[in-house]
Amino acid sequence: MAKFYPFPKIGNYLNTIHTVTETTRFNGFNTDGTPIYDRTKLLPTIKFNGSVKAHGTNAGIGYDPKTNTLWAQSREHMLSEKSTNSGFHTYVMSHKEYFIQTMSKISSSFPVIVYGEWCGSNIQKGIAISTLQKRLIVFAAKIIDDERNPIWLARSDIELFLSPEKFLWNIYVFDRYEIEIDFNHPEASQNKLDDLTYAVEKECPIGRYFGKCGIGEGIVWANAEYGRFKVKGLEHCSSRITRPAAVSNEKIASINDFVSYAVTENRLNQGIEQVFTTHNEDIDIKHIKKFLNWITNDISKEESSTLQENNLLPEDVAKAVTNKARVWFEEKIKSKS
Repeated sequence: MAKFYPFPKIGNYLNTIHTVTETTRFNGFNTDGTPIYDRTKLLPTIKFNGSVKAHGTNAGIGYDPKTNTLWAQSREHMLSEKSTNSGFHTYVMSHKEYFIQTMSKISSSFPVIVYGEWCGSNIQKGIAISTLQKRLIVFAAKIIDDERNPIWLARSDIELFLSPEKFLWNIYVFDRYEIEIDFNHPEASQNKLDDLTYAVEKECPIGRYFGKCGIGEGIVWANAEYGRFKVKGLEHCSSRITRPAAVSNEKIASINDFVSYAVTENRLNQGIEQVFTTHNEDIDIKHIKKFLNWITNDISKEESSTLQENNLLPEDVAKAVTNKARVWFEEKIKSKS
């Protein structure tokens, strides 16, 4: 049976520092239910493997072997002939037999979900891979034997998805990176993370592989126990940060400063992509509420630690965020008329 299984949101370096710190130092609960942390406990040194982040749109393929059902999905919803996510649904269905055959090798009992970046022509602009014919680059896959604790698959399973004649690749085809991070001193790894990100942004390794020169987006770092974090180049960040791998939150002097920091051109364009492009809908003023809701929700989730650090609540900044996003959206509508 077809069912939507979203890919979990990937946080930044600061999110991972927090996760490692809290997980390592957690020491049970008080009688009132509040967590106890041992702040004297040393933090681990952890190896992360990095892969180039293809700049496209998140896409997934699901297969249920019990019903022999194959489906396609975007980051936020199931796809169909009417909602194709820039042609991704059409692509999956045109290679239906291949995907069923390949995913059947992974599991014959439980649903399998494969995640990738659908990238290429007319999906993103101004990057090395934006002129390529549309293609899928697989970066993760899981088996749903337990929805709360799915089994994330290893490299060998992800490497099954490689068929250039079907415009299908996986992240292990392209440049790989490795770093050991001492979380007692996470700032010591900041320069290396930044330098590798700047190099990818200057010349995208995926683009270079396909014979295209141009900028890239950044790197996704992964560890089997602690998950993933992404480091984007400054040209692709949703917020107005000063360096890619930040180890502390930005200090914001006022609500207006927060809006300047968070409501950036990149985030606004991402809102357009998520609300309109992936749904194959025209940008229309009658859908402005959907757009504004996406922007405010994204900021509430992505910038929660920055808000907290600056003693701000989402409702404190909501009006100012909405006003700036509304003006930008209305001007975009006018420019198209």
